[in-house]
Amino acid sequence: MNSYIITYYKQNKAILLLLFLWLFRICFLTQGNKGGVAINKYVIIQIFAISALGIQLFIKHCTPTILLKHDATKHFALLYIFGMLSILWSVLPMMSCFFALENLICMTAIMYLSSKCSDIYKLERLFLYAITCLIGMFLIKSVFITKSFHSVTYSAISAMLTMYCLPELFSHNRLPENTRILKFGLTLGIILLIITSSAGAIFSTFLSLLVYLILGEKKTIRIIILTCLLII
Repeated sequence: MNSYIITYYKQNKAILLLLFLWLFRICFLTQGNKGGVAINKYVIIQIFAISALGIQLFIKHCTPTILLKHDATKHFALLYIFGMLSILWSVLPMMSCFFALENLICMTAIMYLSSKCSDIYKLERLFLYAITCLIGMFLIKSVFITKSFHSVTYSAISAMLTMYCLPELFSHNRLPENTRILKFGLTLGIILLIITSSAGAIFSTFLSLLVYLILGEKKTIRIIILTCLLII
């Protein structure tokens, strides 16, 4: 991990730690099938984490309206805000309202963290580090808690990671740091797709490979076919 990531972490430590606390609660601190909507110690942790994250973002002058200022997220944000109206006919409106606000705060946090990357290459490295960490958390949960490698959580993320890294790895003007992490991400994604045995994740990966094979650059066709054969 290079010095930029360390510096980035120090500058945004509070937001990153609160996001991690929220993810840790969602991934590991669950109450099983009992009291799914009850207020317990785990839910309190979740409420505290997301509330503290919202306050921290407000201190950083980063409110949910920032989503409306970027062309990349403007239409999605408007659609999501419109979708929040569904709380009006929800069976549990208070819980639906909290989940909607929770997701909005998390999206704002991701936008804020993305805006702190000075270029697209640093943003890509941050994205791949974050995805690797997320996969690791769900993998640990599957192996040590549910006692199974089969999972629809990290397998779906692995499929997306694989199909992100493969085209980007063979694109032009890649920095050495990005090339290394893309190779790692591609290798990790393929290995996890094999051990998880998730038919949905594997099928979606093959379908994405087929689309890329048709629309991608001609010089990568042989590499893609070889990758398909290796996965098989």
